[in-house]
Amino acid sequence: MSADDEIQDPGAADDPAVAESRALSASWTDDDVYIALSPSPLTPADWEPQLPIEGTVLNRVLAPAGRQWWFVLLDSPLLQRLPADADPGRYPAQYRTLHDGLECFWAYALLIATADPDDPMLLGATDHLVDVAVVVDVSVREDPELDTSKVDPAGQGLVEIGLSERAAAAGGGRPESTDPERPSSGPGEPAPRHVGAGSATPALRGALPEAAGGPAAPPIRTPVWVLSEIHRFGQLLSPLVGDVAISEIPLPTPLASGQAPSQAVPQFVIDGTTYSYYSPHPRDGYAWRTTTDPQELLYWCVDDIARFLAWRWAQRAPSYSSMSEAMAQRTLWAPYWHVLMTAVDPIWGARTGRAVRSFL
Repeated sequence: MSADDEIQDPGAADDPAVAESRALSASWTDDDVYIALSPSPLTPADWEPQLPIEGTVLNRVLAPAGRQWWFVLLDSPLLQRLPADADPGRYPAQYRTLHDGLECFWAYALLIATADPDDPMLLGATDHLVDVAVVVDVSVREDPELDTSKVDPAGQGLVEIGLSERAAAAGGGRPESTDPERPSSGPGEPAPRHVGAGSATPALRGALPEAAGGPAAPPIRTPVWVLSEIHRFGQLLSPLVGDVAISEIPLPTPLASGQAPSQAVPQFVIDGTTYSYYSPHPRDGYAWRTTTDPQELLYWCVDDIARFLAWRWAQRAPSYSSMSEAMAQRTLWAPYWHVLMTAVDPIWGARTGRAVRSFL
């Protein structure tokens, strides 16, 4: 969505910096915009251990009064403690956790809106004061008007707004082929695309007890848990790919710490609270990725499964034989890979869609 008509500052029409920002904004779409959110005086101390945080703008959501909110997909999840009177069932079970005996929620998306209607958010802004809400139900992204039951007000923060490196880079070419026939690693974790030195997360509004030791770490998981989740997601994906069988693709398998990896199938290593994953990136070849979040490891695994299934499905499409491999990848494989990931989890689908666009 182009933003040139929506981000306006009538009081600054003669400001050269604003004019330049507006001219540049005519060329970008929402998923080209990267924000860094840092604390403001109204950011509660409860969030301080989690700052900074960054994310990508996916689209806009309008409030009933016409106020515009930006839907921001975070690069890493943010731990929010549930209010004392909250209904835990309102929050997706897979993202709930306990910290110091308190119910918490791993938030993967935020809504932000300028705190001053007379001071709109513009490309290139720094230290711009915004109101922040944590997304509880990601379907709010598709609502024609903001449904406040799907978000939690979270305070205020300061943002920097800029283009991602992908959008800002001049002359960046596209690969002719991404070779998905190989066991490939899926989008995985894109390289950080900082818009400036600052970054951050939102704030929790309201009196919540302060936890000792900062935010909770995700729970420790075992290879058995990862394999069971791989099986569960495989069962969810299987009916969506016609006659393509799960047995036709390489599934991620566990590897002992210190053991040399194979290039036959994707492999993962769990060493305490460290989760490592080895598989070939569709463009850059085999590489390790490491995280301390088991859900991140699971995303990598499921993303590979969806990608492999999508490529098998593309090869059986009637039009496949009339296309070059590069065209089949762009028009059959990549879109269906994105669809499959969105079908199992909209947040994962948004990540995969962003990565797919960077590959093609």
